[in-house]
Amino acid sequence: MRKKIVKMKEEDKSVIIDLYVNKKISQIKIGKIYNLTPSTISYFLRKNSIKGRNNKEYRKYNVKENFFEKIDSKDKSQVLGLMYSDGCNDYKDGRVRISLQERDVDYLKDVRNKLDSNHPFYFRKINKPNQQNSFSLDISNRKMCEDLLKLGCMPNKSFKIEFPNENIVPNEFLKVFIRGYFEGDGSISIHQKPFAML
Repeated sequence: MRKKIVKMKEEDKSVIIDLYVNKKISQIKIGKIYNLTPSTISYFLRKNSIKGRNNKEYRKYNVKENFFEKIDSKDKSQVLGLMYSDGCNDYKDGRVRISLQERDVDYLKDVRNKLDSNHPFYFRKINKPNQQNSFSLDISNRKMCEDLLKLGCMPNKSFKIEFPNENIVPNEFLKVFIRGYFEGDGSISIHQKPFAML
């Protein structure tokens, strides 16, 4: 299929090139400014002989982006379990987010250490009764989003996510995965009496 040509004003073209080359703004953010997809921005830059850069050189924060490439350790299984319960794979924006209640910030710090990340935490104050303040860890990384998608952790997962098979989480790490899930927002309840039949 032939790529759609997007017409731009000459002044927009020069600004886009300046944003990418000199200001080091990502293609995703430029796309949001001009209401265009990152692939359209990438196509435009290539057509104007602008070489794509190695994003690692311009990242403000570090992260082990191959962390979810293969689940082959207890740490990876535990964090994947947490992602299944309290994580968000915002694939469209290329962002991974884990949010926990304020009281669990030490656990979130442990997760950040496992990811070899120096990303900051974002605090969210809740002014509603029976709800807790929270901290979130936001990581912009397209590869992590893609790997999580392959592992069954998709966007808007609440009613679609399925328990991972052995190809995703090997049996030897399954208990750790489940622990990670329950450390997020899992709970178990046992009903002493069956529901009455009407």
